[in-house]
Amino acid sequence: MTRTEATSTQQTDLVLYDTPGSPCARRVRMTLIEKALPFRRVVLDLARMENKAPWYLRLNPNGQVPTLRIGSRVLYESNVITEYLDRVFPEPRLYPADPEQFAQVKRWQTFEAIVSKHYGLLQYARLLGPLSRIQFSFDDFMEQARQRTREPALLAWEARVWKGEVLTAEQERHYVSTLYARLDRLEGVLRRGRYLVGDRVTQADISVYPRVVMFPYIRLNIPANRYPAVRRWMRRLESRPSFADSRTVVDRIMRHPLAAQLITWAAPATPHRHAALAPLKSLTRITLSRDIIAAESAIERHRKPPARSPEQVSAQAPVKPVPSPAGAWTVFGCPFNTETHIVVAALIASGVAFTFHPVLTPLAAEHDQAHRQRAELPEVPLVIAPDGPIQGWPYVLGRIAEHSGPSLSYPQQPWDRAWTQVACMGDTVVNYKYLRPLIWQRLIGPWLRQRWRSEAALLGALRLHTSDADELEWRRRAWRGELLSDADTRACFALLDRRARFVGQRCLDRGWFAAAQFTIGDIAEWTRQQEAIAVGWRSAGTGEQSQRAYLNWCERMAEQPFASTWVQWRTTQQQAPATVQIAATNPTGQATTRPRSP
Repeated sequence: MTRTEATSTQQTDLVLYDTPGSPCARRVRMTLIEKALPFRRVVLDLARMENKAPWYLRLNPNGQVPTLRIGSRVLYESNVITEYLDRVFPEPRLYPADPEQFAQVKRWQTFEAIVSKHYGLLQYARLLGPLSRIQFSFDDFMEQARQRTREPALLAWEARVWKGEVLTAEQERHYVSTLYARLDRLEGVLRRGRYLVGDRVTQADISVYPRVVMFPYIRLNIPANRYPAVRRWMRRLESRPSFADSRTVVDRIMRHPLAAQLITWAAPATPHRHAALAPLKSLTRITLSRDIIAAESAIERHRKPPARSPEQVSAQAPVKPVPSPAGAWTVFGCPFNTETHIVVAALIASGVAFTFHPVLTPLAAEHDQAHRQRAELPEVPLVIAPDGPIQGWPYVLGRIAEHSGPSLSYPQQPWDRAWTQVACMGDTVVNYKYLRPLIWQRLIGPWLRQRWRSEAALLGALRLHTSDADELEWRRRAWRGELLSDADTRACFALLDRRARFVGQRCLDRGWFAAAQFTIGDIAEWTRQQEAIAVGWRSAGTGEQSQRAYLNWCERMAEQPFASTWVQWRTTQQQAPATVQIAATNPTGQATTRPRSP
């Protein structure tokens, strides 16, 4: 860390763009309060899609909260923001200096990210849908949406939210069961200790608590007789000022029993209930105004000088993840899974030898015995490093980069490191709402039809491994080619064009995407671009400078030594998945792929 960065950050106003009810935004507020850093809030109304407004997309092209503006510079992705703050303002330290505890924090952040996938859909079905019906008629709601976006896929999604068509009853039951299983795991850990990592509050607690405390908002109670350790942990954390004062007025309202009853009553999307609740339309607008006042008052109480001087901060040694000793690596991953592709590309670029073990679909990870014996979570990719298993693919990328040394840059300078992490994360909206189903429809669907000639044969084979109705329905729709409409596909391609312009603009400013030098963030972004090309997207050339910079960056990436080996690996695995060994890179920068001996 440079003295210039520490000094300029301390002297610069911090502006946090967030919204009430966002656990991601709350963990950033909690971190800022823990570190006694003064900041100003700009509260966005997601019900009015203010996060999709052009002015906000210029700050955060992903259109999500939170976003932190530090003077003229902008950073997003909550876990990236909190790690950056911990590097620049390390008192009190929230990411432990001990490498093993640092790794544990990262694992808990992965745990929370997996929980969020199931929580998010239930939130739309059980909370945001009823709230939208309380505030607006369907026509008013859609008019508000059209004022913020013309993207057909987004408008169709908003209509489903208002109409209560996000999840079927069977899907709701599955997600509820899955979230309680995650809560069971949390209970088991907390029965052995007061906090998630070590004997004090860390970023692990700050990352997980805001999500868990919102379970009752979607009618998932946390009974004391089943989860006594979780309840004690929550009370212990809530006694800290950062946890108490980061609550918004919305949080306080939602914890009132009458709020839960009201939302439960409004859950069915029926016209007579909307009419009965018409007087409550202004509730959210009033709440937002009061929320700003309450939050600013809480922040004022915690403003005090930083605990360390810029000179002391600049001398602080950066936290380094657990070093991996020399030895073999193994990847359990899906040949059609983007995150798996990124991890494999990074390993090839790093020059280490590794074995790839195919798990045919991401959700089938929990049914693969070899994967299940090693993984804490039923997700791919799972990487077995020489010193043990690691999950959470953004963290995995950091471990690979740290292990590879100078062959794969992972900057130590905090700002460049943070932006490398942002690049590794990508545009999560495009990745999960559009690109993932498009990959299933155009790549996995034909593979399923080739292997199982009839839908009945496919479902019969799948039922040998799972009874999960949601999983079965997803694969049935992929087999039929019904996951995305033509309008959805066009919307996806338009968003990919926007992403390409964003990449090009950053390359114009600094030469590479994430930083001034080639980093693992460039590998992650280029791999996603290759996934998009594989499903039919082509960059819409406009002749703009940013477009030319993007195409130039693509050419330079294709010339990197890892690229041809990765393309060969992907093509082979998607045609005939098999366990293979990837040899260490030889002095010419080329690697070879060969089947593993029986």
